[in-house]
Amino acid sequence: KANSQNVSNTLWACAKLGFLPQQLLAAPGLAGLLVADTPQGLANAAWACGQLGHRAEQQFGALLAEAEQRLAAAGVQSASCGVNSQNLRNLCWAVAVLDLRQHAQQVLQLARACSSIWSSTEEEELRQLWQVHTWLLDFQLAGGQGLQGSLTEQQLQQCRAAWDEQMQRRAEQRHTDVQRSVFAAVLQLPIRKQQPQMEQLSVGRDGVTPDGALLLDIAGRTAGGVLVAVEADGPTRFRQPDGGLMGPTQYRNSALKVRGHSLVSVPVLEWRKLQGDGQRQQQYLMQRIDEAAGCQ
Repeated sequence: KANSQNVSNTLWACAKLGFLPQQLLAAPGLAGLLVADTPQGLANAAWACGQLGHRAEQQFGALLAEAEQRLAAAGVQSASCGVNSQNLRNLCWAVAVLDLRQHAQQVLQLARACSSIWSSTEEEELRQLWQVHTWLLDFQLAGGQGLQGSLTEQQLQQCRAAWDEQMQRRAEQRHTDVQRSVFAAVLQLPIRKQQPQMEQLSVGRDGVTPDGALLLDIAGRTAGGVLVAVEADGPTRFRQPDGGLMGPTQYRNSALKVRGHSLVSVPVLEWRKLQGDGQRQQQYLMQRIDEAAGCQ
């Protein structure tokens, strides 16, 4: 018989593998099992849903409500109910990645609890909170101040520094063969009447959005003034078995839209089928750019 710990551990493992356990997630009584778990189990289940891009309002609402109840029962002694800052960060991050705007106020409450029990923090956890902060600002949620006031200025600065450091590391990484291939194909696109020709192209560090929130594979602007982000999306961007987008990819796409970029997604598996055929590669890109720019 399934118990709450086994279920949350299974969800966590599936998320690590990028596999959506559809039957498990559709099982009757799943929410009841999850809320009976430990704080770590609650956080693991929330993280798994966020990672897999699984927006189940009933289940997620139950997880957040349970976490809040446990914090309220413990009062200022959050640690006495077994909730630690990592658990709280995972809960907040999952809400942001899944774009569950109706829970923005709860995120602020959880972040305040996180601030009060701030401990030695991994960089990944700091980056999670910066994503939450950015999400709240992007959509002007719960007062439109992000996590300002929920975290201290020093804590928020730590989160920003961790995020900026990751952006810098990624920008300095060697571009993949697929990225270089796509970029070369974009440069070779023919100019045709009313075709949204890509110009002002950039890759690497030059592809960071002005606010430092995103690092784009290829950034450009069409002759018509449309900002375009061309992303070479590898297999980890897609979950199995349904091919849906993973949660962080959904977050990226939403963040691009808020910043005025039209997304041109180039799945690596599709691009490799066109390898060695420059004409087909250009046709493929022109169609994708036309669609993104709204010039079909």
